[in-house]
Amino acid sequence: MGLMTLATNRKLEKEGIPVEFTPNADGTIPTLFVARTFRESAIYRKVFERISKPYKDELDAQSISEDDDLFIMTSVFAEVSVKGWKNVRLADGFGGIGKGDNGPDTDIEYTDENVGACLRALPDMFAQLAAISVDADKYRDGVLAGMAKN
Repeated sequence: MGLMTLATNRKLEKEGIPVEFTPNADGTIPTLFVARTFRESAIYRKVFERISKPYKDELDAQSISEDDDLFIMTSVFAEVSVKGWKNVRLADGFGGIGKGDNGPDTDIEYTDENVGACLRALPDMFAQLAAISVDADKYRDGVLAGMAKN
């Protein structure tokens, strides 16, 4: 195995790979574009420090609540790792995200706040996206072509 097989596509890492979910009722496919996440990166640390600043005392004392921890992690992920989305909609009765008339026929506006709210409301989706974002294999050339075939 040569070293080039370990190389990742830097453009995919920065711009994100498309992660598709179950189609909407009209056949459109909800898709989030997820960049590769490095917790060691300067950008990640800077965003984490800004978002977690109000919780510094609790973090230092390791007494932060699960809800606050989830808020911090999803907010950081939304800002650093999710680079866009399309066809993201809410089921009936699923409110509090975005503004205006959200529903199964209305796309939710892409904002960091809306992404974070969706990730908090759907923790399994957050876990799936977080796992993808740290998997170097997902960001290698040719992987997208293979994903499209599956």
